[in-house]
Amino acid sequence: MNYVQASDDYLMYLEVEKNYSVNTISSYAFDLKLYGEFLIKNGRSLDLDKLTTSSVRRFIQDQVINHGIKPRTLQRRLSCLKSFSQGLIFILINLPVFIPKNLLNKIGF
Repeated sequence: MNYVQASDDYLMYLEVEKNYSVNTISSYAFDLKLYGEFLIKNGRSLDLDKLTTSSVRRFIQDQVINHGIKPRTLQRRLSCLKSFSQGLIFILINLPVFIPKNLLNKIGF
């Protein structure tokens, strides 16, 4: 799974499963978009397997040094990325498994 698909799935999870407010989802969507743009701009992979804590640290560093974000915004971005990583675990565990119909017929379903 790549970052873009995972972030879309995560935002849907927040909306449907967690019932987050529209404002929170909008803020998280913006934060995830910024992180994705940072990854692309810095030549980092968008594969979830290749994301590291180092890339998150570099993103936060970039936000503070180059964009002068306020502490409250920084905390929200960190919270978003932390929640994203935890939400991915839930999403990946609960992905529907595709079982071909012919296999279901063979086992009597």
